Amino acid sequence: MNVTVLSLFFLFLAWAGIFNKINTFNSWKKQMLLFFLFWSPIFFYMMLPNIMFGIIYFFCIGSMFAFSQVQKRLAVSIGLVNMAAGLIFLSTLITSYRKDYFFIRLAAFINPDADPNGAGFMYILVKDILSNSGWFGRWLYNDINIQQFLPATHTDFVFPYLVYSLGWLFGILLCIILLIFILRISINALITKDLFGRLLVIGGATLFTVPTCWNVLMGFGIVPIMGVSLPFISYGGSMLLFYSAILGLILNVYRKKDFVEPTITYLH
Repeated sequence: MNVTVLSLFFLFLAWAGIFNKINTFNSWKKQMLLFFLFWSPIFFYMMLPNIMFGIIYFFCIGSMFAFSQVQKRLAVSIGLVNMAAGLIFLSTLITSYRKDYFFIRLAAFINPDADPNGAGFMYILVKDILSNSGWFGRWLYNDINIQQFLPATHTDFVFPYLVYSLGWLFGILLCIILLIFILRISINALITKDLFGRLLVIGGATLFTVPTCWNVLMGFGIVPIMGVSLPFISYGGSMLLFYSAILGLILNVYRKKDFVEPTITYLH
């Protein structure tokens, strides 16, 4: 079991509980605590290094915060502090600790033809594979050949592999199915009355949306190539359990979508 995957799951649950009581964090000490709790996991994910998990975590927590019932003044205060300090934190971290690695990968993403045999090789390879796929693919008789040239066909590059093998028609159908799946999850957030349950659904939908979009767009060269799996499509035990647990939480929230948080009445 991947400990990093477990950490992302438990952080997702913890922040849903925090945002459920976000308006109690109205003092500057509590806001500094929120800042530390938010950015410390990103720091450790980048130290691993596992930048993709940091990106997924960032969007997940950001989406839950955006839909939490936070007071406007408190939201502005927390948002400005985290944006300013976060920019300083990330710029310092990137330019000092992983400066060379970061800029090499960024240059390969912007212009892969500048280093076709180095950092830009994968971008060119994936582009050629997709351009030669055709509407109905090359079928599975070229399975061994493509796996020799394209690594991680069962995880990170499963979408280009499926398009190459089964064609663009299958790729478009797969994208439509994943889009409907994410939309069905997102709709549940709108009909859930309990705030904590709504935050769980929103965060869970983000945990599905970010890796799905990144994995597909990565094959088109729109986003940088990183290690990210396609939910329920890519092979992997830890990620399969991770997405199954999130889906189980979302289904449990949907089952109790009409429940509301109990209100305590004080008699004087």
